[in-house]
Amino acid sequence: MYVFTQHYSGLDADRLQVDKDGSIFSYGSSIYEGDIPDASRLTKREIAAPIDALKGATSLLQLPIEAEGATAESIDSDKAFVFKGTAGTVKDPEARLVYFRTDANGLKLTWRVETDILSNWLLTYVDATTNDQIHAVVDYSADAAYQV
Repeated sequence: MYVFTQHYSGLDADRLQVDKDGSIFSYGSSIYEGDIPDASRLTKREIAAPIDALKGATSLLQLPIEAEGATAESIDSDKAFVFKGTAGTVKDPEARLVYFRTDANGLKLTWRVETDILSNWLLTYVDATTNDQIHAVVDYSADAAYQV
């Protein structure tokens, strides 16, 4: 499988997955064709800290995650982090700075916060400038019922 990703100013915007035989495996409907955001906005002064994005997602979604003493450790540069010192998750939460397409405002700079609390594995797109708005949540629920 091959993954094609849109990039703006070095940040992911969308993914298209193609199988080895050339068929499209999966795609998102958020391929963006509008105005490209100004790369000068990617200054540390205008981007909220990733730990604040985790705390914002936890608070706004009322997740059973303790992140008060957590620290953010860089994974690869200043755009991806793993959080150490959290409680209530199956694995350490992560955050990656990405663009998210909104219908009203085009591309928004967000922290994609990944949390796995066993019953729900969430990708939460938290506004990277304010941390007080969630633009979207993808919920990979771990719920199944089988009849034998």
